Amino acid sequence: MSHYVRNQVEGMNDQQCLEAALKEKGYNYEVGKDLVVNSGYGRSKVDIKLPRNSGAGNHYEAGFTKDAKTGNFTLVKESMDGALREKWVNDLKQTYVKHQAIKLARAKGLKLASSRNIAGRLQLVFNV
Repeated sequence: MSHYVRNQVEGMNDQQCLEAALKEKGYNYEVGKDLVVNSGYGRSKVDIKLPRNSGAGNHYEAGFTKDAKTGNFTLVKESMDGALREKWVNDLKQTYVKHQAIKLARAKGLKLASSRNIAGRLQLVFNV
């Protein structure tokens, strides 16, 4: 039976960085209060909504909600949607961590000089 499942994404707790990662990946998303994802079997409230066919490959609505206890975001997705699996989450998380590092560096007065992918590892170079 189809239903919504929740998968907490460890370490992903900054909404600004999550939005930047979604934007960089080219995904359509909505942010706001009272957003819900719908399935034929129920509704789930989310903070960030990925509409159907958002560019992420999802065939159903999905989204992220912030867990009040841990502060981490939780991916809320339809159990039958094969697109938003572990590989997708890991790719998004890598982009999220990049934006988190840039944000932290900017807070210390550094500027991103370059970024490149070397053998599957992201290298960021900052200047003062």
